[in-house]
Amino acid sequence: MRKVMWELGAVDKRMKLARIFGLFIFDLDGTLVDSTGDLAASVNAMRARFGLDPLPVRSVAGCVGEGVRLLVERCLADSVGIPVDEAVRLFSEHYADHCLDTTRLLPGVSTTVEKLAARASLAVVSNKPEAMTRKILDALGLMPPMSAVIGGDSVSGRKPDPAPILEVLRRTGARPEEALMVGDGWTDIAAGKAAGIKTCYIPGIGDRDRAEAAGPDFALERFEELAERF
Repeated sequence: MRKVMWELGAVDKRMKLARIFGLFIFDLDGTLVDSTGDLAASVNAMRARFGLDPLPVRSVAGCVGEGVRLLVERCLADSVGIPVDEAVRLFSEHYADHCLDTTRLLPGVSTTVEKLAARASLAVVSNKPEAMTRKILDALGLMPPMSAVIGGDSVSGRKPDPAPILEVLRRTGARPEEALMVGDGWTDIAAGKAAGIKTCYIPGIGDRDRAEAAGPDFALERFEELAERF
């Protein structure tokens, strides 16, 4: 009983800490959209060009989150002597044509984004190139609510570097205390903390243990809870 009461008290305390934010900054892959099928297809198209066997979707998903080059390098870890620059080019060309074959909004995203947009500014910070990020957001109907979209090639640094988030603050005119970074990966949490803003973890394709170890200020289980809590 004492443990149950402590847990209830902790929930109460977290609810009191919750506040209304004026700016929500979202990660893309694994937070707003499920893109793992298309990413895996492009990785395997690239691998096929080098005569390599395909990787399972789950294996590719575990490599996502820190930019295209690292994704490609990790997906070539079982091979030696593959020219990474050429592999990145092949992957990028295929993905540019197939990034919307199966990519879809994750559950609860559409209605929650609509609710949040009615009372706050919204932005996206992804380590995916900006043009590709915008293409996906536009096709899935998420571009209109976004006040800023920052990709992995938009500024000098990528998450976990705080530069993309600081650029969002600059473009929107929001103060750090008004902003919340929402993502499924440790890079999202680390970047938000480095930028001096609050952070929120939501399960996705990112490594949960590593994300939680990064120390998010909030942890939710469903995307819809953003509109309910904040």
